[in-house]
Amino acid sequence: MKKYASLQTRIMAMAVCMVFSIKLTAQTYSQSTGTNTVTGQTYASTTADLSAVKVTGGTFTMNTCSVTKSGNTSSSDNSSFYGLNAAVLSSGSSSTINMTGGTISTSASGANAIVAYGGSVNVSDVTITCTGQYSRGIHATNGGTINATNLTATTSGANSSVIATDRGGGTVTVTGGSFNVSGTDAAVLYSTGTVSASGITGGSTKGEIAVVEGSNSMTITNNCTLTSGSSSRGILILQSGSGDATGKIGTFNMIGGSLQSTESNAPLFEVVTNSTGNITLNGVSTTIASGILMKVDYNTRWSTNGATGNLYLNGSTTYSGNIVADSYSNASVNILTGATLTGAINNANTAKLVALTLDATSTWTLTANSYINGLISNPGISGTSVANITGNGYHIYYTESTNAALGGLTYSLVGGGYLMPVSGTVLAEVGAESFDWSLSSNPAKDELQMKLVLNNASTVNASIVDLFGRTIRQHSFGSLSQGAHLLKLNENDLPAGVYLLSIQVTNEQNVVTRMKKILKN
Repeated sequence: MKKYASLQTRIMAMAVCMVFSIKLTAQTYSQSTGTNTVTGQTYASTTADLSAVKVTGGTFTMNTCSVTKSGNTSSSDNSSFYGLNAAVLSSGSSSTINMTGGTISTSASGANAIVAYGGSVNVSDVTITCTGQYSRGIHATNGGTINATNLTATTSGANSSVIATDRGGGTVTVTGGSFNVSGTDAAVLYSTGTVSASGITGGSTKGEIAVVEGSNSMTITNNCTLTSGSSSRGILILQSGSGDATGKIGTFNMIGGSLQSTESNAPLFEVVTNSTGNITLNGVSTTIASGILMKVDYNTRWSTNGATGNLYLNGSTTYSGNIVADSYSNASVNILTGATLTGAINNANTAKLVALTLDATSTWTLTANSYINGLISNPGISGTSVANITGNGYHIYYTESTNAALGGLTYSLVGGGYLMPVSGTVLAEVGAESFDWSLSSNPAKDELQMKLVLNNASTVNASIVDLFGRTIRQHSFGSLSQGAHLLKLNENDLPAGVYLLSIQVTNEQNVVTRMKKILKN
């Protein structure tokens, strides 16, 4: 009997301990006033819409604590806008949460790890893991403030950016740490408020590096290393029209560090949807698989109007990539303070308006023909030459009506090529010591014949360009010896009209390009 009683007592004691242990593990925390501090505690919620830690007033400090959250939200919008179902929630302007060390893990939909809904959160040296959809890492709304230092944070659900703000905006400041995202439609940084990052590394496997929505901003400093695997774009500036952010002027500033876009069709920057994107890079290293530095366009996903992209390139850095815009959109390219752009601007001549500004310390190296139908401001233009643009045999076509100061003249570029009116004015011939040429069948019907006299053995290439500067046809005559040559170009399938014929002659002495008008009957 005593043995039975003893065994029964022990079983009861064990049961009590197990119940106590379960209660301890599953406990949630809520606070509306006062100042409290805990160390090494575990908080958990498995109930839908119930946060594991919720502070609506006062200050709560957690040291090396563990927080877990499961149980799906009943409303993904309420999770994003108000912090419903968050693991850790600071709600209201009089609430502050401090967390140092420890972990936060969520495994439900709409389970953001940390939300500051009007409140404040200061968090450092915490590991965050979120696996559900609509489950962000650190997330401020309604004017909330988050200061984060040395976090290791990952999200894997769709629509789960790891550093974010949402409706009503907020201020998120991140210093150091690692931030990685693998879900679709999920960015490393998403701003409907003010987001700043310093010295972080991060990447999104399927989404953007950064998104700025509405009249909000993002500032990235102190050698951040950021990568996007999105097939759409690396960084997006937009006004979605959802009501989550007001205004139409988004700002992205980055000093130092590196940006990489790995997908072959994705521009590094895209500005869309009736927005103005002000993008400033200063000493930033860029790697762009698509070769498109900035794209400005009407994107039918958001279905409003075109956009304006204002790109400012600064610092003693070479930025490689093209600038493209569609017929609804405007772009301005500003190359300043020692920067170099290597690429083409508006190569397809599709933009509604494109403007160019260089200062005296900066350069542009062409990789294809470019078209500027807005204002060109460049102190490197002097006489009939341009000192700070390297043409490489390509041309810049400008619109006379927006560049009266250029006088409709043609200017030679360094290394061959011209800055010339888009109207197709015949170029002044230069480099006469290299070759002479004449057309023996102009107007032409089916075949264009030209006589070419070379003073030196040279490689000869020809191209036919329309009056909008678009290359219609290219032909290589290969290496030709010194002396006279009769060259022929087949034009039988070329539509009737006026074109420019460009001949480029390359030899050991120099590279010379000349153009003449031709008429196809």
